[in-house]
This record gives sequence, C-alpha cells and structure tokens, in this order.
Amino acid sequence: MVHTPDDRFLLDATGKLSGRGAYVCPSPECLGLAVKRKGFDRAFRQAVPRDALAGLEESVREHLVPASREGAAG
Repeated sequence: MVHTPDDRFLLDATGKLSGRGAYVCPSPECLGLAVKRKGFDRAFRQAVPRDALAGLEESVREHLVPASREGAAG
C-alpha cells in the first residue's frame, strides 16, 4: 500500500508508485491483522481513512485470492 503525494492510498503491487509505502503479506488474514493493530496508521504516521482500508481489502480479494485459487486448481 502506498500513500501518494496527491493524498491517495492505493494498493501498489509493483512497488514502484511514488509516495510512502507500507508492506503487508498478501493474504486477507495478514491485512485484517494489520488493520486491527493499526499498522497502517503507524506506517503512514497518520490515521488512514476507513474507505481507503476498505478499498485495499477489496483489491487484495480481487488480485491476490483468485491467483491462489487458480494455483490450487491446477
């Protein structure tokens, strides 16, 4: 996840977006734990808006979970 200079919080799968970044393992469980423990708030040194966290959770589900399911099917 990255906090961009234009004040947006985005999932950065490439690690190349400009801004302050925070890493979390690519699983819904790790993400949930990071949110619960306010890890993103600490990493970005500010409160991360709930809508940004909800968008991140949705992005993780869309991009990371289907890939692991495909691997298990093959």
